[in-house]
Amino acid sequence: YNMSQLDFSQAFTMATQPAHTPVWMYPPQGYESYYKDKYGKTKQHLLSLNRVLYGQPDAPLRWFELLSSHLQSELKFEKLASDNCTFVLKEGSSECIMSVYVDDCLVLDNDPKLRQKVMDSLGKRFTINTNESGSASWMLGVSIVRDKEAGTIKLSQETAIDQLVEK
Repeated sequence: YNMSQLDFSQAFTMATQPAHTPVWMYPPQGYESYYKDKYGKTKQHLLSLNRVLYGQPDAPLRWFELLSSHLQSELKFEKLASDNCTFVLKEGSSECIMSVYVDDCLVLDNDPKLRQKVMDSLGKRFTINTNESGSASWMLGVSIVRDKEAGTIKLSQETAIDQLVEK
């Protein structure tokens, strides 16, 4: 299998704010707008957010719902029953497996054409940064070293261990 990684840029801000949970904010400085209420009191207009912002408690959920929906409805991935963050796409003998952690993904495939189809679809819908070297090298603080000839994958958290020792 080929192994690559991708990162979605500004992932949370791609998700829309649900109508049933509006979020209001004051306009940024320099963009204030005022009105008089029915009692003649001056009040500042508020803005209703259309997009989710980083820091909102439900931002990760809204992003995951958007990504999951795209993977399942547009690309026909199936979510694993045993892991809600892992999706599998099978087309004949070709497979693409995508494991998602917030805005980072590890993509495994046995067909470069299928991987390209998936990447093209994701690239049209989202802003992504990819490491298309054919091999993922770093994911969630874990170093990934793969030796295709030997059929091995070495995972290491040496950097994290060194940082703990230094403390």
